[in-house]
Amino acid sequence: MEDADLKSQNSIKENEISSFIKSNQIGQICQVSQQLEQFSQLDDEKIVEEFKKCNKSNFIKNILNQFINFLTNHGDEVVIESLMTAEKDRDIVQIRKEFQNFIRGKKPNSTMLVSILKSKRFSSHFHYFLSYFSIDWIKTKHLKDRKNHLLCINYLNRCKNKHELIDRIIKYKKKL
Repeated sequence: MEDADLKSQNSIKENEISSFIKSNQIGQICQVSQQLEQFSQLDDEKIVEEFKKCNKSNFIKNILNQFINFLTNHGDEVVIESLMTAEKDRDIVQIRKEFQNFIRGKKPNSTMLVSILKSKRFSSHFHYFLSYFSIDWIKTKHLKDRKNHLLCINYLNRCKNKHELIDRIIKYKKKL
């Protein structure tokens, strides 16, 4: 009799924990959507100002590492192939090889970011990643600072239509 009561109590606790986790995830998704909406309403000067504050930190590096992972390993192969408009007969293996050559010797930093944004071959892939996969990545990972990641994503999405924003990304050089 005691075993049945204990199992029943454990089952109730598991259901409560599961409900709590689900409601917490829904709350995080709503929070992400609200923050994206807030950033989309900022004018260009304000978002440039905010972006400069987080330009020195690891937010760009995190986003670039996720993009590299997306394009080289886990991205939707059909979409990646279809975004390669210049050479339609390229398969996923060739595209991934070209991308690996493109990033060879580069570190995931603002210099690499600018080269990807200005690239005729890979900028469309990057914007696709930002629009569809980066938000899912942010929702599923436990990032310490989601707000600044979302700010960077919003800024980089704006670079697609306003190329002058690309030139405002600060590229740092090592002091010798």
